[in-house]
Amino acid sequence: MSRRSLALFAGLAGGPVLWAVCTQLGPVLPYAECRAGFPVLAPIAFAAALISVTFGAWAWSVARAADAQPPGAFPHPRLFLARLGALTGLIFALALFYQALASLLLSGCER
Repeated sequence: MSRRSLALFAGLAGGPVLWAVCTQLGPVLPYAECRAGFPVLAPIAFAAALISVTFGAWAWSVARAADAQPPGAFPHPRLFLARLGALTGLIFALALFYQALASLLLSGCER
């Protein structure tokens, strides 16, 4: 697998996988947060959002390389996938950011 293909795959699948992991940790970690007295999920979700943005930026770098074609040339399919990967990384980073904010607002000890 080439670096470009890996960047496209990371941009398209990295954010959704990170979001799915944080969503699965969401119901489990409030018990640990309540016992520990400090937020556990928020740093994990913020780190996942940062990684998702990084994956999106990596995919965007492939888009910039694929965009360097002569004018009037048919756009390469990699350009569409790279832009879609960059957008996917940003959208899921936003979702992870909101999930981290929610875990800061609600401590998990509310019953």
